[in-house]
Amino acid sequence: MEYEVESKETSRGYIVRFDHQTCTCREWQLKGYPCGHGLAVIITMNEDLQTFAKPFFHLDAYRKTYANHIYAPNSHDEVGPLTYRSHRTIEELSDSDNSDDVLLPPSTCRSAGAPKKQRIRTQEEIDQDGKLIATRIFRCGRCGGVGHSKRTCSEAIH
Repeated sequence: MEYEVESKETSRGYIVRFDHQTCTCREWQLKGYPCGHGLAVIITMNEDLQTFAKPFFHLDAYRKTYANHIYAPNSHDEVGPLTYRSHRTIEELSDSDNSDDVLLPPSTCRSAGAPKKQRIRTQEEIDQDGKLIATRIFRCGRCGGVGHSKRTCSEAIH
């Protein structure tokens, strides 16, 4: 029950053992279902692929997982499975009991206006007084001078 599979992708040989359901690439052991090397041998032998997967991958195990009721953790006062309560029922409960145990959904309202577009500056871009250090030198497109733009240029045109 031991086979060697040559991989064209890695140019290596991998040993697949069916009695231990292992492969030297270790994917079969990690994932719980056969790796590509194991699948190549299983398909060549005309075996059923599902028999080589771990039992928790079978449909019966999935059905058994959700067969019983789901109870809330630390629910000492309630007996029985969890039930859905509408928002109105929760408000009525909180008004009548004034209980702190009622958990409301988070507020999902967006703030008004366009989202903030100015990025957060790093420490290198801000001096000790909290003012922004100029990281770019402005050059005038009209006269080529430094420190002003074409819009505010007062130099004479040559």
